[in-house]
Order: sequence, then structure tokens, then C-alpha cells
Amino acid sequence: MRSARWKARLLDLVILVLAAAEGAWIRFSQASLQIETEVVRYQQAWNEYGDPATAPGILAARVEDICAKETGAWAQRLPRPATSGTTDVRPDTNG
Repeated sequence: MRSARWKARLLDLVILVLAAAEGAWIRFSQASLQIETEVVRYQQAWNEYGDPATAPGILAARVEDICAKETGAWAQRLPRPATSGTTDVRPDTNG
């Protein structure tokens, strides 16, 4: 009985880890695809990448924006450190 309970808990943990990893992989894949798309647009000089003088800066800004959004998504998931709230502690004046 104890062994079955331990195995069930282990299976639950494995499922949680795999589910979290798959969600991370999906987000990583989306960001990677966005970056690859921008690189192709840059290489083909499409739209705003038509001016060779400004194209590298535009590409760098787009890639940094994509990375910042991905990093921001991860940062929102991180556990927040406990903050010690300040409370107004007044002495008991009732006696």
C-alpha cells in the first residue's frame, strides 16, 4: 500500500514536470520562430528592412524585443519573495 502511494505521488510529480517543460518548450519555440522570421525578412530586405543603413538596427531591436517578452513571461512565473509588510503596531491603551 505504501509503495503504491509513493508511486502515485511520483507519477503525479513526473506529469507536472513534463507539463511545465512542454509549456516552456512551446513558448521557446514560438520565440525562436519569431526570431527566425525576422532574420528571413532582414535577409530578403522586406518592408522596413529595405534600407541597408537602418536594417541591422531594426533587426537587433526586434530580436531584443522578442527576447524581452520571453524573459518577461518567465519572470512573471517566478515565485515572488516574501516581503515583510509594515503594520501599524500601536500599544494597547485599554488598560
